Amino acid sequence: MKIYKSHIDQKIQAMRGRSLIFGPQENIDGTFPSTVTSITEWHDQEDIQGTFDTILSIENLSSRENIYELLQLLLSYTHEDTRLLFCEQTATPDTRSNRRRHDITGVLWDSGWSVIDCGRDAIGKGKRASNYVYGIARPKRFPNQ
Repeated sequence: MKIYKSHIDQKIQAMRGRSLIFGPQENIDGTFPSTVTSITEWHDQEDIQGTFDTILSIENLSSRENIYELLQLLLSYTHEDTRLLFCEQTATPDTRSNRRRHDITGVLWDSGWSVIDCGRDAIGKGKRASNYVYGIARPKRFPNQ
């Protein structure tokens, strides 16, 4: 659990500029870095305007039923340098994975994001271990851009 929390802390410390976070700000353990100029909480996309430099998700993407649609919608709030920082429970390629979980990196790719930094780990050991993935993604770049 200590290593898991350190991955979350690293993602929080990587935030910068205008930031969008999933969930209430008070649910984030830790202090936001001084490089964050503003924080918007994701509640209802109708309230959100403009683009963001950083989007942070800690255990929020993995709990969404409509994850593909959400990730595609998030692209409308990005610019070329936007970074999506994530630490999420994930499915793994082995047969022991929880079938209700999404393969987060695969879903990101299928939804128009490029994973540019990624690591995987587990909380616990054995059959009951909870697999998670942490990393950074950005909107895909296409040759005509």
